[in-house]
Amino acid sequence: MIFITDFSSPIGQLVSQRMRTEEQPFCIGVSDPQAASELYGEHFDFRRFDVQDASTFVEALAGCDQIFLEFPANADLETFEYFIHYLRQTALQHIVYLSSKDALSLPFTPHHRIEVVIRQTDIPYTIIRPSYYMQHLNMFMRDMLRDHAHLFAPAGIGKTCMIDARDVATVVMTCLENPATHFNKIYTISGEAAYNFYEVARLLGEELETEIMYTNPSIDFFRSFMMQHGLSYEETNEIIKLHVPILLGLADETDNHFLELIGERPITLRQYIKDHLSDWVNEEEGKAYDYS
Repeated sequence: MIFITDFSSPIGQLVSQRMRTEEQPFCIGVSDPQAASELYGEHFDFRRFDVQDASTFVEALAGCDQIFLEFPANADLETFEYFIHYLRQTALQHIVYLSSKDALSLPFTPHHRIEVVIRQTDIPYTIIRPSYYMQHLNMFMRDMLRDHAHLFAPAGIGKTCMIDARDVATVVMTCLENPATHFNKIYTISGEAAYNFYEVARLLGEELETEIMYTNPSIDFFRSFMMQHGLSYEETNEIIKLHVPILLGLADETDNHFLELIGERPITLRQYIKDHLSDWVNEEEGKAYDYS
């Protein structure tokens, strides 16, 4: 059985839905199983799990031989490392960890440290390092795009090779379904082309048939703006961290690892935009944007 640690994340949800569709045995760790069942129905096996509460570990992991591990936003690094060390006491035979493409180039990041700790457990592992998610365009950027025709990110003129979260979930599923093939492997997964955000704005504009402007704010202005619009300091800093490698020119390297692993090309940015056009439509006006 496979244990999934973060159902709230885009990849966690995609992997869970695919496991359910494919009738794979799995369970999901959540802080409140009853609330999760009421929200998502009885189709999932929710178990009480809190990475900061060691008393939840034994029952949550009972009967599991693989784990899909993500670093949760509400956990501190020391606590998360303690949980990873605890895994040595379990029956787990495979850890699949969703890291970050920047873990190698930015060794001071939590992902870099977590990768080191995972390797120290002596449990077979697979580390997946995805690049910047295309889904960010319809997460924290959505309202500015929909309501003001602006792409708003502190990324400067740096380029990033975006990847669709659906493709990342495909890689995760492949590693969980054929574990021995991927033991002690590290995969960097990116799209096939790198774009700066001026180019992303142009592609969005072509598909939405309107002009999209890329507003390139300073980090300080971005932080202030996002906090004024309801995000916490911690949430805003997490978004900033996503863009620092792009700003520094460290995120533009592409690879063919998805093609090599899956035998298909990754979803292109243009296709992603086509698939999600409705996310940026101004519903009140029935058109892309209201300039009045």
